[in-house]
Amino acid sequence: MTGELVSFLEQEAQAERDKILQEADESVRQILEKAKTKSEKEKAEAGQKSVRFGRTELEKARNALRLETQTELLKEKTRWLDKVWQETSARLMAFRTDPQYPAALEQLLQETLVDRSSIHWRLNPADVSMAESWLKKNELQGEIIADPTIDAGVLALVEKGRVEIANTPQDRLHKAWLQLLVEVARRLWK
Repeated sequence: MTGELVSFLEQEAQAERDKILQEADESVRQILEKAKTKSEKEKAEAGQKSVRFGRTELEKARNALRLETQTELLKEKTRWLDKVWQETSARLMAFRTDPQYPAALEQLLQETLVDRSSIHWRLNPADVSMAESWLKKNELQGEIIADPTIDAGVLALVEKGRVEIANTPQDRLHKAWLQLLVEVARRLWK
């Protein structure tokens, strides 16, 4: 069931990424089209002024226009990356209310088991009863601490608090973000 959940979440995330990337591609196309139109217009105007300003001034104007266009394009792409991050974070926060969340929480707890020694788990107060049931079901010893700063998932303290294992959806997103950022940026900057 956990594998199905992970597969389902991956499919949902991929569909959302594809949708956002399509929107980004369209936005980039429109920006490039506007920049090209503006460039052509300014090029025509610059051509008329070239007699007065000479070739050097015209080249300066072209370079300034290229720089302005590239700056605007970079700003738009950055806005799209921020939008992807915000939408992904928002969907992650909504996952806590998903009916499959209890099974996912159990998997997150299971992944924090380094060995069967005593572990201290910090969870959102709403998840404490699920975690306590899981602890009893698996005949494990440890302490479950309600921590309202944890939105979803679990933070485990092992080896008498010397090792901290953060196993929350948000932490996983942060770890995966660099890889996702490369994929998204590749599409935006192609």
